Amino acid sequence: MGVRQLGPSPWPKPDPIVIGQPWRDEINYRWVSTEGLVKFIGAREDAVWFELAGETAQIQVRAPRLDPVFLQRMRNARIEVEGVCEGVYGRNDSLEPGILWVSGETNVHFVEVTKTNVQTAAVEHPDKASTNIANPAMQGFYSTRGVVTFNDRVLSQDYIVVQEGETAMLVAGGETSLFQRRLQVGEWVDLGGALQPGRFLPVLAPLIITELGMHALPVPVAESVSLAASANRAGKWSELTGVVHSVSSNGLLSVVGKDGPVCFWIGGIRTNELAGYVDAKLRVRGVFWPNTLDVPLMLVPSRNHVDVEEPVPDEPFAALGHAIAELAPEAAGSWLAHRVKLAGEITYRDARTFFLQDASGGIRVLPAGPFDLTTVKRWKSSALPR
Repeated sequence: MGVRQLGPSPWPKPDPIVIGQPWRDEINYRWVSTEGLVKFIGAREDAVWFELAGETAQIQVRAPRLDPVFLQRMRNARIEVEGVCEGVYGRNDSLEPGILWVSGETNVHFVEVTKTNVQTAAVEHPDKASTNIANPAMQGFYSTRGVVTFNDRVLSQDYIVVQEGETAMLVAGGETSLFQRRLQVGEWVDLGGALQPGRFLPVLAPLIITELGMHALPVPVAESVSLAASANRAGKWSELTGVVHSVSSNGLLSVVGKDGPVCFWIGGIRTNELAGYVDAKLRVRGVFWPNTLDVPLMLVPSRNHVDVEEPVPDEPFAALGHAIAELAPEAAGSWLAHRVKLAGEITYRDARTFFLQDASGGIRVLPAGPFDLTTVKRWKSSALPR
């Protein structure tokens, strides 16, 4: 194929569309315009992915890397965008506007800024999948059609998850290995094979896998994580928010959210890059897994599904200092999930730890890395609480 540049040309007049309206193959890849509320922003080094919500549906907007200040302005804003529209199959399995390819900031126009709480943007559905539905004891040949929500290897285990409506299932065995490298998150597939009950969700060993094209992802489950709800939520496309405390050598992020500790696993990011998330507040979307670790685990397909709501401070020691007594559980506020700055006298130290004391009390400090303190002296500590 050859491409020859003929000269400069003005942008074509965009065709206005409504998010969620029917779409047709003959108008696919046309230059269009639409508007909506920015609900979720994911960014990589070379691209930005964000979700734009209309009255009844959402659309993905993909653009080259945008200026970070511009992205912050977009958060919770109502915008109008112009770009090339690609149709995908929607939640009613009919073709609708699904991906809008935007060239840059000149194609994004602010309409109004709202104070809408981004935490409540995800629609919460009643859990239609009871224990019997989510984990059916079915035998023989079973056929289903769903969207791939995860496909990667985590902690030496392969996970392919497909969700149909409110029901998720794990795909393993059968002819899975023939399609494993090809199946992408957001792809719509027909599956047929043997279905067996699993611990929390059914396991399908497919004999037939038919790829049908791209599909809108399910509406994420966003309600509180609780022990009672964890089993029914297993494997479902979900949304969680929390502050990153640490990164383990196996690539897991230890996170503290409003309901307690949870781990995030994010695909396509090296372990040394994950360290840049420590002390950031993340809102992620992925597959919820309650039983793999001692705490719930979120399997996040890629950086596209990571929204950095509060970035890491450039200078941790510029934060407001706190008295040690303020870190007591009964006294701590919601800020405790983030790093806190302390100052006091070191009263004891060894190779792995030391104790710090101020006028309000004392605390034990467990440094995340090597430290060099040769004498008892006044010292400042900026660390995440334990």
